[in-house]
Parts: sequence; C-alpha cells; structure tokens
Amino acid sequence: MIAALLALVLEPTSSPPPRALDRVVAGLGGAEPWAAIEEVSGHGCAAVPALVRELRVVKPGRYRPGAKRGFEVEHAMWVYAALRRVAGRDFYGRATDRQIAAYSPAGRQFLRDNAPPGEVKPFGLWLSHGILYFAPAAAQRQVIASWRDYAASRQCRDSFAPRPPPDSGLLTGRLD
Repeated sequence: MIAALLALVLEPTSSPPPRALDRVVAGLGGAEPWAAIEEVSGHGCAAVPALVRELRVVKPGRYRPGAKRGFEVEHAMWVYAALRRVAGRDFYGRATDRQIAAYSPAGRQFLRDNAPPGEVKPFGLWLSHGILYFAPAAAQRQVIASWRDYAASRQCRDSFAPRPPPDSGLLTGRLD
C-alpha cells in the first residue's frame, strides 16, 4: 500500500495535463500572453508535453508586428517563450551560411544571437521594432525534435528548473 501511494506521489507528470492547461496553451499568443505564460508555468514541468505538442514549423521569414503576423506566428513565439519559462532552457538548430544569407543583416543577427556557432534559434525577435524572424524550416524541425526528446526524457524537474521572472529574455532567448 505504501508503495502504491509513493508511486502516485512521485509520478505527477505521468498523468495527462488538465484540460484547462491545454486550453491555455492552445490560446498562447492571444490576449494577455504574459498572464497565460504565468498560468502555464504554474503547472511546472507537467506543462512541457502540452507545450511541445503545440510546436509547428512556421514559414521562414520576416514578420512585422501586429495582426499582419497572424495567430500562428504569435502562437509559436509565445509557446517557445512558455517553454523557456518552464524549463529554463532553449534548443537550437543548425543553419548554413547559405540558408541564413536569405535574411537581412538584422535577421541574421537576431537568429544567431546567443546561439552556438553554426546554429540558430527557432526565431529571433528585434524587440525594439517588434519584428520576428523565423529560422529556416530545417532548423525549426531540429529545435522541435530536441524539445520532443526533452519532453520524453523527463529531464525537466520542478525543483531544478530556474524560473526567471517574465521578461523579454523569454522572447529573445537570453536566459542567463
């Protein structure tokens, strides 16, 4: 009996996420995105699988601020921000100089900012201008695969995941 109780207590991430969490995650990028991220982060590491299920490749390129971007683009940006908030980490994808050459100098800068050499973030944000740059599709697929592997590995542990306050670092990828 004690073993059964311990199994219930020690395996909180094995149960499916609450439907309320799924609704909040599906709505990331809509109204009150910072509040939604805080609500999601309240679920701790149990939110990672729900967030990862929402990751999709966004058409590579430059996106201006506002309604012109559409919900898909905003949603992707805020899902990554929520993952950064909960897990306290980021993943990168490989991109050749040739793939990145199609972007403006600012786009190249913001995609590579804080990324290891030869890699890019899934998106870069020119915060002062509100311009988003989504990485080449192959790089985005690598990032999504890394997040899926991370979710499956159960490496995220609530007691160890750093929780920075909500700020622009969650959008720009500056988690240090």
